[in-house]
Amino acid sequence: MHLEYNKIINEIRNLPLEDKEEIKVLLEKYIIEERRAEMFENYKKSRKESRSRKLMFSSKVAELKKTI
Repeated sequence: MHLEYNKIINEIRNLPLEDKEEIKVLLEKYIIEERRAEMFENYKKSRKESRSRKLMFSSKVAELKKTI
């Protein structure tokens, strides 16, 4: 994989500026999409834990530290 990554980086380096900017915009969009998907999965997991009473809420710092 490392060689593949280096190859991609070198290919990008040789592109015109306009193409590099387009790749940047696309990557930013892809990252946002992945983060949203990750947050949604965390949300679904939290809802499931909440329904099964596994999710605990507390405003006490000592209790929160114990859960970490």
